[in-house]
Amino acid sequence: MNTLIILFMLAGVLVCYYSSQRAMIMENNNLVEWISLNRKLARIIGGSFILLSIIIAIINMGTGSGIFGGLVILMSILSLVVLTAPLQFFKWPVLVTLLFISFIVEFFIF
Repeated sequence: MNTLIILFMLAGVLVCYYSSQRAMIMENNNLVEWISLNRKLARIIGGSFILLSIIIAIINMGTGSGIFGGLVILMSILSLVVLTAPLQFFKWPVLVTLLFISFIVEFFIF
Protein backbone atom coordinates (compact mmCIF):
# COMPACT_ATOMS: atom_id res chain seq x y z
CA MET A 1 0.00 0.00 0.00
CA ASN A 2 2.83 2.40 0.76
CA THR A 3 4.23 1.90 -2.72
CA LEU A 4 0.83 2.70 -4.19
CA ILE A 5 0.65 5.87 -2.09
CA ILE A 6 4.09 6.96 -3.26
CA LEU A 7 3.30 6.05 -6.88
CA PHE A 8 0.13 8.17 -7.05
CA MET A 9 1.76 11.00 -5.10
CA LEU A 10 4.82 11.07 -7.35
CA ALA A 11 2.69 10.92 -10.51
CA GLY A 12 0.50 13.79 -9.28
CA VAL A 13 3.46 15.94 -8.28
CA LEU A 14 5.24 15.32 -11.58
CA VAL A 15 2.12 16.20 -13.57
CA CYS A 16 1.70 19.40 -11.57
CA TYR A 17 5.41 20.20 -11.98
CA TYR A 18 5.34 19.72 -15.75
CA SER A 19 2.20 21.85 -16.04
CA SER A 20 4.03 24.82 -14.51
CA GLN A 21 5.22 27.56 -16.81
CA ARG A 22 8.35 28.15 -14.73
CA ALA A 23 9.57 24.55 -14.86
CA MET A 24 12.64 23.88 -16.94
CA ILE A 25 11.44 20.97 -19.06
CA MET A 26 14.30 19.35 -20.91
CA GLU A 27 12.73 16.14 -22.16
CA ASN A 28 10.12 16.09 -24.87
CA ASN A 29 7.91 13.05 -25.07
CA ASN A 30 4.22 12.82 -25.89
CA LEU A 31 3.06 12.90 -22.28
CA VAL A 32 5.08 15.99 -21.34
CA GLU A 33 3.96 17.80 -24.48
CA TRP A 34 0.31 16.97 -23.74
CA ILE A 35 0.71 18.22 -20.17
CA SER A 36 2.29 21.48 -21.34
CA LEU A 37 -0.49 22.06 -23.89
CA ASN A 38 -3.40 21.21 -21.54
CA ARG A 39 -2.32 22.90 -18.32
CA LYS A 40 -5.70 23.20 -16.60
CA LEU A 41 -6.71 19.61 -17.21
CA ALA A 42 -3.24 18.41 -16.20
CA ARG A 43 -3.44 20.30 -12.91
CA ILE A 44 -6.83 18.75 -12.20
CA ILE A 45 -5.43 15.29 -12.95
CA GLY A 46 -2.34 15.93 -10.82
CA GLY A 47 -4.41 17.20 -7.92
CA SER A 48 -6.69 14.18 -8.23
CA PHE A 49 -3.70 11.83 -8.01
CA ILE A 50 -2.44 13.64 -4.91
CA LEU A 51 -5.89 13.54 -3.31
CA LEU A 52 -6.26 9.86 -4.20
CA SER A 53 -2.94 9.04 -2.55
CA ILE A 54 -3.94 10.87 0.63
CA ILE A 55 -7.25 8.98 0.67
CA ILE A 56 -5.37 5.68 0.29
CA ALA A 57 -3.08 6.74 3.15
CA ILE A 58 -6.13 7.50 5.33
CA ILE A 59 -7.65 4.09 4.51
CA ASN A 60 -4.35 2.34 5.18
CA MET A 61 -3.19 4.16 8.33
CA GLY A 62 -6.31 5.67 9.88
CA THR A 63 -7.59 9.22 9.84
CA GLY A 64 -5.00 11.18 11.82
CA SER A 65 -2.00 9.10 10.87
CA GLY A 66 -3.09 8.95 7.23
CA ILE A 67 -3.42 12.71 6.91
CA PHE A 68 -0.12 13.29 8.68
CA GLY A 69 1.69 10.54 6.77
CA GLY A 70 0.23 11.70 3.46
CA LEU A 71 1.37 15.26 4.07
CA VAL A 72 4.86 14.11 5.10
CA ILE A 73 5.13 12.00 1.95
CA LEU A 74 3.82 14.91 -0.12
CA MET A 75 6.39 17.34 1.30
CA SER A 76 9.20 14.82 0.78
CA ILE A 77 8.23 14.13 -2.82
CA LEU A 78 7.75 17.82 -3.57
CA SER A 79 11.24 18.64 -2.36
CA LEU A 80 12.75 15.70 -4.26
CA VAL A 81 11.03 16.68 -7.51
CA VAL A 82 12.00 20.33 -7.25
CA LEU A 83 15.63 19.46 -6.49
CA THR A 84 16.13 16.61 -8.95
CA ALA A 85 13.90 17.52 -11.92
CA PRO A 86 16.45 19.94 -13.45
CA LEU A 87 19.00 17.13 -13.24
CA GLN A 88 16.62 14.90 -15.26
CA PHE A 89 16.74 12.08 -12.72
CA PHE A 90 13.06 11.21 -13.04
CA LYS A 91 12.99 9.41 -16.35
CA TRP A 92 10.23 6.90 -16.91
CA PRO A 93 12.39 3.73 -17.06
CA VAL A 94 14.08 4.71 -13.79
CA LEU A 95 10.72 5.33 -12.10
CA VAL A 96 9.19 2.09 -13.32
CA THR A 97 12.20 0.06 -12.20
CA LEU A 98 12.36 1.75 -8.81
CA LEU A 99 8.66 1.32 -8.13
CA PHE A 100 8.67 -2.29 -9.34
CA ILE A 101 11.52 -3.18 -6.97
CA SER A 102 9.76 -1.34 -4.14
CA PHE A 103 6.51 -3.16 -4.88
CA ILE A 104 8.22 -6.57 -4.80
CA VAL A 105 10.09 -5.79 -1.58
CA GLU A 106 6.91 -4.55 0.08
CA PHE A 107 5.01 -7.74 -0.70
CA PHE A 108 7.80 -10.14 0.24
CA ILE A 109 8.71 -8.43 3.50
CA PHE A 110 5.30 -7.29 4.71
